[in-house]
Amino acid sequence: MKSSTKADPLGLHSRLAVPPEEWDGVVDRLQSRGYGLHDDRKGGLRAVGEAGLNVADPDGHVLELECHGPAAFEFPPARRGKIVAGRIEDFAIGSVTRIPGGQFFLVRLHDGFLAVSQVCTHMQFAVTYQPEHFRFYCPRHRRKFTRSGKYLPRFGFEDTPPLRVYNVEFVDGQVVVDTDAAIRRTKDEADRLVAPPSTIGANADV
Repeated sequence: MKSSTKADPLGLHSRLAVPPEEWDGVVDRLQSRGYGLHDDRKGGLRAVGEAGLNVADPDGHVLELECHGPAAFEFPPARRGKIVAGRIEDFAIGSVTRIPGGQFFLVRLHDGFLAVSQVCTHMQFAVTYQPEHFRFYCPRHRRKFTRSGKYLPRFGFEDTPPLRVYNVEFVDGQVVVDTDAAIRRTKDEADRLVAPPSTIGANADV
């Protein structure tokens, strides 16, 4: 009886996790044996403390080697100091405004403001805002978050904490955001906003 097992197609991609303490040795051995190594995710696509290389085995199958050191799960704040985002009345209720100089999104909802970091809490990639869906989206691993930064779980798995936020204060009618320290939040804390002074009139809700 002939076997019906088919050979793996060329270009098959497999991912292997390498412990941090073994990474350098594995890379050295592959290079000494003449294997070409390349990183498909250069240019800021990897987290701090994360390493990765692709190598093709003798049969032409692609192996992706990944290493995640402790720093890959730490969160880097923007550290741009205090940023004046604008006047309170400049931000309509329901608006999400990216502030490039501070690397955050200023969100104004009915109950107040949030300065949401653009760094995804899963693996430090930059999130984008999708206005048609009223959510933040991380293209690296397809993580989605509400406007307040609460994670929208896939298949029921709560494996990603809320997006971090920066402290918001109101000075002479201006919205001031301190980007030197990112605030960790739990799921239950994710919908807490910072209310502006009650003397400031709110824009029409949207």
